[in-house]
Amino acid sequence: MSLIYLIVEDVFLLINYFSFSYWFFVGLSVAGQLYLRWKEPEWPRPLKVSGSGQTRKDGPSPQGGFFPITCPIPLYLIYHLPSFQLSLFFPIVFCVCSLFLVIVPLFGDTINSLIGIGIALSGIPIYFLGVYLPESRRPLFIRNILAAVTRVTQQICFCVLTELDVAEERKVERKTD
Repeated sequence: MSLIYLIVEDVFLLINYFSFSYWFFVGLSVAGQLYLRWKEPEWPRPLKVSGSGQTRKDGPSPQGGFFPITCPIPLYLIYHLPSFQLSLFFPIVFCVCSLFLVIVPLFGDTINSLIGIGIALSGIPIYFLGVYLPESRRPLFIRNILAAVTRVTQQICFCVLTELDVAEERKVERKTD
């Protein structure tokens, strides 16, 4: 998908393609989180806000309470302002805004929006062949390409699978076959 973006010569067209796809997928992920909060309310959440407004996370803070490991400014404010309550209002507003940022360009610049959708959808066959299909069912040339890319990436990043990782992959592959 990135290579397709590099073909575009006009920077503003590239911004239109990217921003349409970006806001669509960001809005979709936040909507998915809202859906899971509604359908599966008992699932464990990485961030919970109690009635007192304190943030609880996996690890204790040096002061004795629970404190998030990564603390961007909103989480910092939630932790330090006891009257602040996290609600579903903000994710819903965010979904509405992202929906607006997807629908308006779709009507205003339909052709470029459809091209952006096409570029985003071009990743589906790659995902299907490279990730979804078990290795035994992939065509030989796809296996060779993926093996070469994996080898080069491991050499560039100075990383390699351990024997434990390979054994786990084989177990998962046997279950999916």
